[in-house]
Amino acid sequence: MLALFFAQAAGAQEAQKDYINYQGIARNVDGQLMAEEAITLGIALKFGAANAASQYEEHHSVTTDANGVFSLKIGNGNTVAGDYKNLPWGSGATYMTVTINGNAIGTTEMMAVPYAIRSGDGDDQSADEVPYNNAVSGLTASTAQAAIDELATSGTVDGDNNPVNEIQTISFDASTNQLSLTDGGVVTIPSGGTDADADPTNEFQLLNFDVGTNELSLSDGNSVTIPSGGTDADPTNEIQDISLSGTDLTISEGSTIDLAPIVPPGGTDDQNLILTGDVLTIENGSGSVDLSSYAGDDADADPTNEIDVTSENGILLGDGATVSGLIGTAEGQVPKWDVALDNWVLGTDQIGGGGSSLWSEDANGINYSLGNIGIGASSSTFPLNISTDSDRSINISSSNTDNYIAFNNAGGFKGYAGIFNGDEDMDFGTGFLNTTGKVHLVTSTFPRLTVAADGNVGIGTQTPDVNLEVAGAGTVRSRMTSTDAGTVALQWLREGAANTDWMITAGSGGMSISHSSSDFSGAVVHTRLTEDGILDVGGGIRSANLEGTGQRNVVADADGNLMVESSTAGSSRKSNYFQSGSLTDEILARTIYTPIGPEMIFTKEYAESFIEVTVNSSAYMRVPSSRRIAPGDGSIYATRFQVRLDGRVADFGSDALLDISNNADNLSIFNVFEDLPIGNHNIAIFVKFLWVDGSRVEVKLDKDNLGGKIIVKETF
Repeated sequence: MLALFFAQAAGAQEAQKDYINYQGIARNVDGQLMAEEAITLGIALKFGAANAASQYEEHHSVTTDANGVFSLKIGNGNTVAGDYKNLPWGSGATYMTVTINGNAIGTTEMMAVPYAIRSGDGDDQSADEVPYNNAVSGLTASTAQAAIDELATSGTVDGDNNPVNEIQTISFDASTNQLSLTDGGVVTIPSGGTDADADPTNEFQLLNFDVGTNELSLSDGNSVTIPSGGTDADPTNEIQDISLSGTDLTISEGSTIDLAPIVPPGGTDDQNLILTGDVLTIENGSGSVDLSSYAGDDADADPTNEIDVTSENGILLGDGATVSGLIGTAEGQVPKWDVALDNWVLGTDQIGGGGSSLWSEDANGINYSLGNIGIGASSSTFPLNISTDSDRSINISSSNTDNYIAFNNAGGFKGYAGIFNGDEDMDFGTGFLNTTGKVHLVTSTFPRLTVAADGNVGIGTQTPDVNLEVAGAGTVRSRMTSTDAGTVALQWLREGAANTDWMITAGSGGMSISHSSSDFSGAVVHTRLTEDGILDVGGGIRSANLEGTGQRNVVADADGNLMVESSTAGSSRKSNYFQSGSLTDEILARTIYTPIGPEMIFTKEYAESFIEVTVNSSAYMRVPSSRRIAPGDGSIYATRFQVRLDGRVADFGSDALLDISNNADNLSIFNVFEDLPIGNHNIAIFVKFLWVDGSRVEVKLDKDNLGGKIIVKETF
């Protein structure tokens, strides 16, 4: 569905024309702007009620700009129905219904614009004769003149009758340092003080503490009340530190205060807080704060026997009573936790030293069995997680001629990938002990190509019972393409001296069947079918039923047997073929069948004939990124294509299903229609999005213009 957001519908008339300027913004179903897109916009005008029959309809072909904006003039489009010049403006409320690309967007009531047109339609109405709809404006007036008088008397004109969203102007008076707002208040901004160097970024501030109020304050700034605390019988948490990081002032085991409101604009003087004993001072400032009364209780009230860690080096270790330093003794040593000692000890990465390690060693190398391993990753949820910005995340080298990765499960060795059968070849498959396993080539976890254990290959089947088996729902096709417009051939070769070989060749002008008894050396054309429908049989058609004289026709009886009948008026019947033009088209498919691509019209010649319809093309479905995850019930996003003749579905055949999102896929449909009368008939392709009601998805037919066609055959 397209969403249209109206910018404004302004009722302005050009000279001598009663057109209404109309502008809007177009967005798609995902809310994205439809920028620089060609759209067809429909306008329908109704009078009296929103559900009334439209009295005028027109279409406009417009192109949005880079912001999705389009503009048009109502009354100046391609008229579909009605007469714009004779519309009953002023007879009642006017409503406008808008459609984009055939999709209805909504119906809205037009306000004063149509009545302005009414005032200039030749009836010489005065302003007090022009009716005025006051439902939205809030005025009491019912005519245009009364509305003008009411606005003039009030002295205000508000476009939306909302007093809280008026446009105001902000201004600054440098002489008075006053910042003012129209229809608002005035604020005087402090002028500051004398600055010796005229630099506001390096001012000195003083930190002061009031013991009586427990307030810590900064000159020209704010103040903070420090909690007084209380008696604490725990001697391990008494010492607190105050620190400044950026504009955040933090006290350990306490809160953080943002000093940004009092820091001068442009930076600070990089002053430091200094704690000497219990006295807190600020660098290059005056005053000090004695924090001794807030240092807390000491278990033995003796400040001379505290633990001094400033004399220790290395990593500090404590056991609850003493603190000591762990100092390295050799290059490459690292601290490692020793479970037995319940402490940190020195060790090395290679041999572990005296500490324990997450890695273990054996005769084959080092091992890790306690969790996942991450390389280049901060954490890992997989046994091995490698994160890198290199284009080669893993490099596996071997001095051996063979080099491969083996895959095992609970049942043992199953397969491998790498170099094994040839020094220059790459293998991917099962191992020699796996005599029943298959190799699958998959998409979306579903096997698409299968190589069975006996070497049979299946496409669309996991159980091929011949050398190559192709299976699929609906019409199944195989294709061979010559990229340089050469010939394409399918050969059946039996090697040997007494062989009989056959070959079907498609090339310029038609297709031929050839045979040879020497591996296609000197092959002889047996049968040829030219592009104009002529069948040329080299040895002739032989049948005992062809005996007789005179003009004879070969026909099939009710059981499909060939027989000969004499020439009659009805025996000259032939099959007729019809072909469509390009099928290229794109639409937003809905959850109901919607036509896509151009319609095809053909003429049926015989009453007793039936119609075969074949569609060969490509199709593309784009699912928005926000919807690409399949639903939890196991279903998938898909579209179904259907062929209809004169609006009816086929008597025999099948539809086509497209379930590949954001990728082109082949589209093939074959249908048979019976009991059709002689004359012209219409064929169209329909598409339906198989999802919840109201959903839509972008679908393209013959996306790359590869020559998709509808082929119609009239036959007997």
